[in-house]
Amino acid sequence: MNATLESDFFQWQDDRLILRLKVRPRASRNAWGEVIGDRIKLYLTTPPIDGKANQAVIAFVAKTFSVAKNRVGIRRGETSRDKEVIVHWPPTPKAGSSEAENLLRQALQG
Repeated sequence: MNATLESDFFQWQDDRLILRLKVRPRASRNAWGEVIGDRIKLYLTTPPIDGKANQAVIAFVAKTFSVAKNRVGIRRGETSRDKEVIVHWPPTPKAGSSEAENLLRQALQG
């Protein structure tokens, strides 16, 4: 996999997708938001209490990319709104990279 493919808010490291998020808990809906600098905003209805917002981040990202929740983890920022999330992509990273990017584009448009 070519590790040079990246955008402002995501990058590929082998078969792992790294997303840089700005999480907005207690929002009115669960949805992807706008890109702000090198992060993409993620709106969540869940409050940031007892790690529930982190669980919601993992569940939302897993659903967006159609992967199991155990393939998503918070790499940095467990106690911050600025988070780095890692998605361990299924075993075919070259095909998976374009598929993941298409899924993200669809999520951002809808």
